[in-house]
Amino acid sequence: MFKLAYRGLLEKKIRFTLTALAVVLGVTFVVGVFGLTDSLRSSFNDLAVKLTSGTDLTIRKAQRIGDDIDRASIPETIAAEAAQIPGVDEVIPQIAAFNVVIINDAGEPIQPNGPPALGFSFAPNQFFIVDNAADTSGNAANTTDSTAHDNTSDTSGIAASRRPLHPNEFAVDTTTAADNNLKLGNVYKISGPRTVQDFLLVGLFNFGSPDSNSSLGQTMTAFSLATAQDFLGFHSSFLTVDILLEPSASPENVKNLLELHLGSAYEVITREEATAEQAAKFNEFIDIFGVVLLVFAFITVFVSAFIINNTFQIVLGQRVREIGLWRAIGATPKQVSVVIIAESVLVGVFSTLIGTPLGLGMTFLMRELMRRFGFALPTGDVQLHPRTAMFAVLVGLGVTVSASVIPAWRARRIPPIAALGQGLSVLGQGLNTAQSLNSRKSLTLGAALSLTGLFSIIIGMFTDLSTQPTLALIGFGAPLSFIGVNILSQTFAVPAASILGFPIRKWFKVPGRLASRNTTRDPRRTASTAGAMMIGLTLMGVSSVVGASVQHTFIELLEENVTADYFVESAENSFDPTSGFPEKLADDLAQLPQIESVVSYRFAPDSAQISTSIQNPTLNSTQTLTSTQASKPNHSDITVNLLATELKLVANHIDGDIMSGEFTSADPRTSTALHMDIADELGVSTGDVVLFTFPDDTTKSLTVAAIYADSTVYGDSVIDVLLWDEHFTRKSVSFVSANLVEWDPQQSAADYNTATYKSYDEWLASSRDAVEEVLAQYPSATARNREEFRENRISQLNSFLLVITVFLALSLVIAVVGITNTLALSVFERTREIGLLMSVGMTRKQLRRVIRLEAIVIAVFGALLGVSLGVALGVVATTAIPATILSTVHIPVGRLLVYVAVSAVAGVLAAIIPSYRASSMKVLDAIAHGNPN
Repeated sequence: MFKLAYRGLLEKKIRFTLTALAVVLGVTFVVGVFGLTDSLRSSFNDLAVKLTSGTDLTIRKAQRIGDDIDRASIPETIAAEAAQIPGVDEVIPQIAAFNVVIINDAGEPIQPNGPPALGFSFAPNQFFIVDNAADTSGNAANTTDSTAHDNTSDTSGIAASRRPLHPNEFAVDTTTAADNNLKLGNVYKISGPRTVQDFLLVGLFNFGSPDSNSSLGQTMTAFSLATAQDFLGFHSSFLTVDILLEPSASPENVKNLLELHLGSAYEVITREEATAEQAAKFNEFIDIFGVVLLVFAFITVFVSAFIINNTFQIVLGQRVREIGLWRAIGATPKQVSVVIIAESVLVGVFSTLIGTPLGLGMTFLMRELMRRFGFALPTGDVQLHPRTAMFAVLVGLGVTVSASVIPAWRARRIPPIAALGQGLSVLGQGLNTAQSLNSRKSLTLGAALSLTGLFSIIIGMFTDLSTQPTLALIGFGAPLSFIGVNILSQTFAVPAASILGFPIRKWFKVPGRLASRNTTRDPRRTASTAGAMMIGLTLMGVSSVVGASVQHTFIELLEENVTADYFVESAENSFDPTSGFPEKLADDLAQLPQIESVVSYRFAPDSAQISTSIQNPTLNSTQTLTSTQASKPNHSDITVNLLATELKLVANHIDGDIMSGEFTSADPRTSTALHMDIADELGVSTGDVVLFTFPDDTTKSLTVAAIYADSTVYGDSVIDVLLWDEHFTRKSVSFVSANLVEWDPQQSAADYNTATYKSYDEWLASSRDAVEEVLAQYPSATARNREEFRENRISQLNSFLLVITVFLALSLVIAVVGITNTLALSVFERTREIGLLMSVGMTRKQLRRVIRLEAIVIAVFGALLGVSLGVALGVVATTAIPATILSTVHIPVGRLLVYVAVSAVAGVLAAIIPSYRASSMKVLDAIAHGNPN
């Protein structure tokens, strides 16, 4: 029976190729995703070892809450104390900061598209000077850091690269220098967390290794230790202290001595622990990235399964007489099933063998695309782990065999009598369950599956579950919904296809009538073929509804809650909470006569814990709980996102829909504002006292000055920037808003300290010129008025949705393959019918038109199903998002109609090959049932 299956596939090469194509695409995508993530993980793990190889121990501030970027600094005295511990050979203080941006010769900021712009104190154990001239002795690289604080340095020609020694010098990594044509001896402006200064480029270095630069696309600038402390905002403190040990010293012993000496406020980690931490950070990003790609891979596989099953169903219908002959000469039902399964195994093995190397090639392609978008990934070989091979087999072989089980079961029920007749109808013989079931049973089964899937999705979205159960419920419900809707669609495929076929019957006469009749001839086939298109359009519909709802919510926010006239943000990475620009920019804007007030904002995700418990020995405030609050039960700590701004001014710039209390009279150092959900969870109201634990591991009691309803800008909690400066090392500003002085045409020129303006437009234009003049000193920031800000945010959101749509469009490509496959097999099935039509006068052009129109009806039917289901799920998803984040449900009708139109075009493309194959048949051979293969 295996030989029979093998020979059957070889004899029908085109059928075999079309069947395998969808499987190959699925295997390729899955292998490509796993290959990319495994290769990245291997490369990043190697990089983690390089990054931590230059130190034995590291001292840093203990941290219980917040991200590592907000770890508190440590006093300078810690380095001197550590140097006295037995076994310590050398201490190397370290300073690092985000948003340290070099301005190139053209006055443009050098900011990577994704990776950060970083500044450091020069550390010889991590930065390796690269000589660029005859002097290659490397002596300069070993020069100790200068403690001079004068503003002079030798600028008379830089013969060789060296480390920065003086206050106005810096070094840069070799990749940044090469990519941006930075020259030794030139002076460049550098935008830091606090201000912008001129620095002389004196050195080029490799990071992590003397032989090559191990950066990941980020820009890296390095200064002398004293300069870094001043310029990066670390006065009399360091971020960490690296420890190099004496050759005979034990790392564990020295670590224990340091911990005993320093106390619990500090922690000491070994090189191995630092490597594991760094690798864990890399892997966290890779895992998220991999999961996103795997979701798209699963979609691809799921669509492929539809196509494979449909293909086997069609092939089975074409082989009734052949299978009947097997039965007539003695083949048992079991042997018939074995042949069908064996054919699917051969298709699966072939697809796996072809798709695996193609997937590895896709890994190279995706890595190159990431590099083009600014992510300089570590070099390394593409990895093919056993797990990847296992999933390739699972997709290539498992999905194919699973999709053939039902056709194999139906094949075994073909009676020997089927061999006696030409074109014997098999309806009613149990061959096609979807056709043999009456409409009521199909409707019941489809409705049950659809409702079960939808219920699972709703439970996942609306119940307060952890991430994994939520994803599991949605992952279970979505495929079930697709299958259910596909079965339901079989009950109304005939009337739907008839309605969709009405225009083509009117416009294209006979070809249109034939095309419409072909789509209604086999409703199961039409529905199943359209099902592949339905899945992709459903997901695109969901993303469109959610995206459009977010857009309209944001527009409403600007119109109703935002009154600021100007917005200043980082020129790049606007959605990155770590992006920013010098805090001095806000001060300079506030000095303009056209500006009434300026408010700065800093963001820190998951950076504070709030509690109502009073049992805390580190409480450093004399405030106590109110009598009302004291009667309430204590609540567990809640981790919150934090916004730092100017409490007295922010309500005049952005209204957070304050429900109780107010900002303007709040004490900036002892007050906070909470979102209503956080307040409800804590059981507090305005006037109550809560305990905030910050990343510097200190706890402070704060009075709840206000409770607000809109978290779109304010997030979970708000504190004043003065309080931020006490507990955070980050000095750069994430965002700035500015209000103009109210224009009054009756005011004199002296009142404005500028020229007289004839209209508000002139006044606004003048204010823009003044703002731009300030911004010219800070190229890493950009200013937009309210309308420009709105358009920019919408453009960014559209770009994000476009990326998602492109990935989802891959499923449409596979759906097009499915339509092509179905039409090609349908042409083969109708060979004799096509011959008869051509014999009575149908031209080859008309025949091609019939096939194309049939494809359009199927594609549009699938698109309408998908759009309808996508809108329904999109509304559910939008409703599940809290109203404080997304308050408007909007259905983008125009965009959805474009998707339907694109699907119609995809149908035409899918019909190209089948239509030309049909029109190339020889009439006599077709009438005689000649096989065009």
